[in-house]
Amino acid sequence: MSKRLVESFIQSPYHVNDLSCWRHEVQLMINQVVQHYFQLPRNIQNSISFMKLFDTYRKNLNIAGFESVTHYCMVMAKITDHLLTFLSSEAKQVPQLYYYQRQEELLEEREPSISLNVELTEYSSKLYTMKKYLLLADEKLIKLFQLVMSVYSVHVYGNLPDKVQIVTLLDGKAYEYSPTMEDVMLGQQYVKDLKETKKRQESWGRRL
Repeated sequence: MSKRLVESFIQSPYHVNDLSCWRHEVQLMINQVVQHYFQLPRNIQNSISFMKLFDTYRKNLNIAGFESVTHYCMVMAKITDHLLTFLSSEAKQVPQLYYYQRQEELLEEREPSISLNVELTEYSSKLYTMKKYLLLADEKLIKLFQLVMSVYSVHVYGNLPDKVQIVTLLDGKAYEYSPTMEDVMLGQQYVKDLKETKKRQESWGRRL
């Protein structure tokens, strides 16, 4: 398995698949907002803190990359509304046991060079759930993401999550899936195919 390629895909599938630049940039912004929001003390995980974080990272976006100023405003409005709704709900439900620091400790024990790209991981005595907030995704991308997340979990944590949840923020929808070891094999094959595709793209790029 290509660890770096898996990390890159989980961080932003729009970049891996060479889709529209604005999607990739917005996805990175979402990653930063969510990660830093859950690193805040629980007593200040609220709408005010969220808006401060959102405004901070939104300033890094290049508006010229969007279709128009109107398009930029529409995307920001939808993401703000849906992400705040989901994060407010998560702040009440995530077990106190969960911390980003806890996940970082696990990563250090197993693989020091693996960076944290999964926005939210819930731990409890009975459940282990991995969650990712995406800008948008069709049915195919959602399925691929669930497969790659399963591969990532087995590689980093040594076991499958009970559930993989994907939240798409442009439409405010949530998708839930219980992975199997068959999904891990399918995910590994997809990563292998993706790696070969990237190699061919790089090879053609050197010829140009």
